[in-house]
Amino acid sequence: MKNIILILLVMCATIANAQYSTSSKGDGIEFLSERTFKNKVDNSRDITVVEFYAEWNAYNQCNYLKKLKDCNVYRVNIDEQPLIARKYEVKVVPTLIIFNGGKLVEKYEANLMFQAEGKFSYEGVQKKIEKIILEKFQ
Repeated sequence: MKNIILILLVMCATIANAQYSTSSKGDGIEFLSERTFKNKVDNSRDITVVEFYAEWNAYNQCNYLKKLKDCNVYRVNIDEQPLIARKYEVKVVPTLIIFNGGKLVEKYEANLMFQAEGKFSYEGVQKKIEKIILEKFQ
């Protein structure tokens, strides 16, 4: 019984820590927690792109995110931040969501993100970002 309680306490501490931590893995893209998501995305006035991903997924590269211009770019690990993933109904990974002023503008799920060759088409996402920028100034 003591072992079960100890395991539960460790799990609770891990979950609590994940909710309030922000990490970066040296790729230049910031990883968001629930708290930082609110500050960086929900309260943002800018265009923001968030990739929802999972470490266990075979496609766990964010190289294409670095190519996006004129926006803030972040990542959310769905296993570490399940409440954010549920809020935006992320059912497959990767899922890419574009926000403008904290509001969801566009959602790309894995099956729509990739071309027939299995390569991500970031050009479509970049065009959407450019369209949002143009609409801001009209």
